[in-house]
Amino acid sequence: MCGLEHFALPNAKLFNYLIPVGETLVGLGLILGCLTTAAAFFGLLMNFMFMFAGTLNTNPWLALFGGIVILAGTNAARFGVDYYLMPALHNWLDKRHKGGRNNKAGGAAKPAHA
Repeated sequence: MCGLEHFALPNAKLFNYLIPVGETLVGLGLILGCLTTAAAFFGLLMNFMFMFAGTLNTNPWLALFGGIVILAGTNAARFGVDYYLMPALHNWLDKRHKGGRNNKAGGAAKPAHA
């Protein structure tokens, strides 16, 4: 109860803003198929937080469905926005990693001032 009294209750206005924003982002991610696995993970995380807070409505069923969506996330890049977003994200991360200081192609690392 210490965390609830000293963190959650004084910041109730913040949580009243963050929860609907998080639910909206998770819903849009799942509906549009954009970062589907991440959206399913964070939706499942919020669901478990609600269950641990004591709201046992349909949360156990939603946790089961969230787990199924995470397991099905391996096929997420075949449909929706992920079909276009994931290859572009992988290319961007590859270019960013290859241009960084930890270049695996050999040679000395670039100095910070160059």
